[in-house]
Amino acid sequence: MASQNKGKRKAAATDSFFIDPVRVEDDAGVARILPHNRNEEVWRNWDLVELLNGDVKARCKFCDTYLKHDSNSTLKKRIEKKICKALKEVPATVQAELGKDGAIFRYNVKSVHDRMARFVIQQGLPFNHFDNPQLTALIRETLQPRYTNVSRTTLQCHCLKLWECAKKDLIEFFDTLQTGVNLTSDVWSAPHGLPESYLCVTVHWIDPVSWQMMKRIIAFENFPLPHTA
Repeated sequence: MASQNKGKRKAAATDSFFIDPVRVEDDAGVARILPHNRNEEVWRNWDLVELLNGDVKARCKFCDTYLKHDSNSTLKKRIEKKICKALKEVPATVQAELGKDGAIFRYNVKSVHDRMARFVIQQGLPFNHFDNPQLTALIRETLQPRYTNVSRTTLQCHCLKLWECAKKDLIEFFDTLQTGVNLTSDVWSAPHGLPESYLCVTVHWIDPVSWQMMKRIIAFENFPLPHTA
């Protein structure tokens, strides 16, 4: 009788483990990826994220499933037992590919476009920087066979999405900032020999907690008039 009860408890625990996790709709959104020093063996396959509604979740790097962040055993089993739907779809020959941190590598086109867009913005590069047949061939033949050409239009679309998200976050931040700010303006000339000029407006303030000087660009407009500054 004891063995039967033990078997029932074990079956119940197994059934509860395989229940589909609660998924967070895309509309909920991720506010940011949080830094942490949790078990590296488990968390190399997960991101600790804060959602826009304030909840903190563990997000699978392969299938974007969201789970509770306080159960390392559940997170580890989900990867090891290949409950993750994305890992189930990956052929066994591909599953042997590992990332630099030892985690299973999963090629994600959306992530590629996002990283390329951020790179172009940070380096001040033109939208067609990656729209090059020779670069596409190099990446396919030496790095990732499934890579496809990233056109100027595609990269421009992703850059504008990043800008819209950054603008929204900035507006929400200043709505709650409990300190005064100062504004400065400057005329900025385009790089790469382009003739355009722009008027840049920057807001400056002292962080009330760390007392560090902070600044953010809040306006960046075309400035067609002649100037010497």
